[in-house]
Amino acid sequence: MIRDAAGIAALLEATPALRHPLEAVAALGLPDAWIGAGFIRNAVWDALCGLPFGSNPPGDVDVAWFGPMRLDPAGVEVAAPWGLADLLGRVIRPTPGFAADPAKRAVFERRLAEKRWSRRWPGLVAQSCAGSDRR
Repeated sequence: MIRDAAGIAALLEATPALRHPLEAVAALGLPDAWIGAGFIRNAVWDALCGLPFGSNPPGDVDVAWFGPMRLDPAGVEVAAPWGLADLLGRVIRPTPGFAADPAKRAVFERRLAEKRWSRRWPGLVAQSCAGSDRR
């Protein structure tokens, strides 16, 4: 069971389809490179729900890079807008910037409906912009 960043790192290391893209980005030597969005989230939520790897593959792999590289001792740094507790607790909610802006709130709510995440991952808590939870 994945309980922390070390568990996520173990999942990445044990799954070639996750490890290889990370290695490819690392080989580029980009400063402070990140693979984001659904690439890791989907794999973590599949594992937490007992679903086989790849049950909910991401539509794409987002790569971003910035200044100097930062890594934790396992060689992986996981950045989650609301922290690992939300990722590991299967909670999805808008970032503060989206929650504060009515137009962005509408985008979040539309994406939540379109992606149908609560159907894909049993027990997922979708927190609306108003703060109410739904499963």
